[in-house]
Amino acid sequence: MNRSFGFGVLVLGLVLALVLIGPSSSASVDEKAAAFVLCKNKKDVRTIRILSEGEKAENCRITYSKGGVEETVGVNRTMGSCKSILKSIQTNLESSSWSCRSVQTAHVTTGTQAVGTQTVTQ
Repeated sequence: MNRSFGFGVLVLGLVLALVLIGPSSSASVDEKAAAFVLCKNKKDVRTIRILSEGEKAENCRITYSKGGVEETVGVNRTMGSCKSILKSIQTNLESSSWSCRSVQTAHVTTGTQAVGTQTVTQ
């Protein structure tokens, strides 16, 4: 495993821990991430997430983290609309020299438990 990939996985784990269990996280217990994009520019990291409520995923919310603070940037009734907003934000970041990756699976635990496995795709 090359060092930059290992560092990327470490950064991903830390960002996920901050975003998912940090005090600024606004996700409720009933919401789950339907999409997660991690963007890096040098040492800066930003995330874009789509959160859906329940099994139906009729309502979705897009969150964007910058400087360790996550904010809701959109709420829609259809997943297609949320994906469009996520893609727009991702495109804007990439046009400004950010490198973005879609995170397919991630498991983060709290307390003294270890950070789980992540799968990152480009």
